[in-house]
Amino acid sequence: MPSISFAGIASGLDTEALVRSTLQQQRQLSIGPITKRIGELRDVNDAIGGLSTLASDLRRTVDGFRVVGGGAVGKRLSSSNEGVATGAASNGAGVGTFEITVQSLAKQGVGSFTDRFDSPTGAVAAGIDDGASAENRSISITFGEGDSAETVSVAITSTTSATEIVDAVNGKATQGSAALVNQGTARSPSYAIVFSSKESGVERGAISLTAGAALTNTGAFNSSTTSQAADATFSLSGLGGTVRRSSNTVSDILPGVTLNIGSLGTTTISVKTDSSKTAKGVADFVDRFNRIVSYTKEQNTVTFEGDSKDATPTFAPLSSTQIDEGLVSAIRSGVRSSRSGRSSAIATLADMGITTARDGTLSLDSKKLDAAIANDSGSVEQLLQQLGDTLAAPGGAIDQFTRFGGQFDSLKQANNRQIDSYNRRAESAEKILSRQEDEMRTRYSRLESLMGGLQQQQMALSSLVRR
Repeated sequence: MPSISFAGIASGLDTEALVRSTLQQQRQLSIGPITKRIGELRDVNDAIGGLSTLASDLRRTVDGFRVVGGGAVGKRLSSSNEGVATGAASNGAGVGTFEITVQSLAKQGVGSFTDRFDSPTGAVAAGIDDGASAENRSISITFGEGDSAETVSVAITSTTSATEIVDAVNGKATQGSAALVNQGTARSPSYAIVFSSKESGVERGAISLTAGAALTNTGAFNSSTTSQAADATFSLSGLGGTVRRSSNTVSDILPGVTLNIGSLGTTTISVKTDSSKTAKGVADFVDRFNRIVSYTKEQNTVTFEGDSKDATPTFAPLSSTQIDEGLVSAIRSGVRSSRSGRSSAIATLADMGITTARDGTLSLDSKKLDAAIANDSGSVEQLLQQLGDTLAAPGGAIDQFTRFGGQFDSLKQANNRQIDSYNRRAESAEKILSRQEDEMRTRYSRLESLMGGLQQQQMALSSLVRR
């Protein structure tokens, strides 16, 4: 229930309104500026967070230009017979042509006991002695060979069903799986339990099946068939001998090239420069840099509110710091300093179509870039690699700002320390105002009490006079 106030009944003053008005004025004078400054510092930190995100996006883009990122000039792979093999080439792949001849494909191991069941839920070995040791009445499936082998055992009882065996294997195995396959018809089903390795290749894809004596003595699980795992084998022109791999996806033969083997036969693989991929990477760099320029301009604007004579300026968050100008300046320096280091007409980024516009953004002449790639892809690659190393390497121009403990982080931490200090000042000021409020209410209460007493005396004197 809300409290009932009788303030001002004796004095005729709205003492509650006086208290609120006085406190409001005091709060505006003592706490208002602190709250405003806290908001400004938080806005700065938020703006720095947005700038850091844009800078990190730019860094990831130019990091791809570096040698460790794959290189700046894109590559594409083609196959003369895509049925035999296809593939992909990263920017780090070498340009060239080679022939691959596939002798065999990698495959998984698959096996099954010869037992067949007319129901997935019926007992698979009803005549087994449930009192036999678990080992003697278990089936075991081994996936893989040697140190990589995994063996899964399932103990069978006189009530165990095919479905229960499948569920048990799938619940235990990490390198293989089990499934029920109906080799019959819907009217006359004939279920087999099929076990498959998850990986291909001889070592990890091999499979073997065994059963305990208590099972085989009942005529259950006493024989099996397997289609063993195999490695992919192939030869490459210029590389003597046969190459053997456990998978049909091969990425460790030629640097930057991934091959997907599909069938036996021979195909010619070609790796060429892909100007469209290179142009996209350069266009992404230009776009991400321009986003930073636009963002810093937006966060540095000053607007005015009110009449022209008494207009009040409002400063955007980053107008109070020069850290954004520092970032943009560091990036521009990297752009200007990039050189190919070759005796070529493509010596600077401007020679390959990247120039600075009047508003500070970068522009890209796509036709000039395409011509530079076609005429001297080596110089283009060196230029972009140097740009990537300057901007994106650890300790590079962007990393100095975005890394943990870097310039962005240091400024935000300094602002947070100021915010903590201002919060403590605001709390202290609020406590003082709270004491003032208590003192004011006490004084007004005493005033009301005094006025009430005087009014009672006045009423008593008036009564005596009337007599």
